[in-house]
Amino acid sequence: FTAGFGCEYQQIWPNQFLAKLLEMDPGFEVINAGVEGYETSREILYLEKHKVLESFALKSKISFKGQFKERNFYSYNVIGKIDGTDPKLKSSHVVLSAHYDHLGIGPAVESDSVYNGLVDNALGVAGLLEIAKTLKNNPPKRTIIVLFVTGEEKGVLGSQYYIHNPLVPHYKTAANINIDGLAIFDRFNEIVGLGAEHSTLGDMLAALCRQQGIQKATIPDEFNIAESFARSDQISFALAGIPTILLTDGVDYQTISRTEG
Repeated sequence: FTAGFGCEYQQIWPNQFLAKLLEMDPGFEVINAGVEGYETSREILYLEKHKVLESFALKSKISFKGQFKERNFYSYNVIGKIDGTDPKLKSSHVVLSAHYDHLGIGPAVESDSVYNGLVDNALGVAGLLEIAKTLKNNPPKRTIIVLFVTGEEKGVLGSQYYIHNPLVPHYKTAANINIDGLAIFDRFNEIVGLGAEHSTLGDMLAALCRQQGIQKATIPDEFNIAESFARSDQISFALAGIPTILLTDGVDYQTISRTEG
């Protein structure tokens, strides 16, 4: 759910909400937390902090009734192509992708109701444009498809549409590299390849890291949830049998702490 502290709004989990309340008011307690065997929220958070919290039945019940408005409209993918230079490999394609949609209009934050999506994913779009500009001036052996997809935030709709209506057949698509956000806080010492373990793209990433003098890292514990790989457009390519990877910075930064990053 969304909670606001001061003028800042953020998506948080219920346990984070309780932790925030305890931080703001050390005397705060939820008496009769609705959990059999536990009297207060502080006890539950203590168990979670020490990794001994187990699943439990809740006494509480909740019901919800909502009213929604829906409308259908068209939104477009944008595609560019950079021809490869090798006579044999130019028929093989690498798709570089980034989604350009965000969350549209929502509850105003500091009188601004437009959710611009600077990090998610204007940065990724800008980065992909710069990559395309560089590759245009120095084309690789394989042909590059530059793909800006829509509807990622609504369930990777744009990439699903591309998979069902590809520019070239899937068997001519060697790989997808997806960009969803870029490093903005500091220079980093490690790279995470989401999905690297599913194909030889992981080996290529490891070789690149050695060449650049940085570490190839696993997903940080803070973000290592079961559906991480399925949360952006790379999942559409993976389900079609196309090797895919999402690249992002790790949490080992050069001048700021892990917590700050």
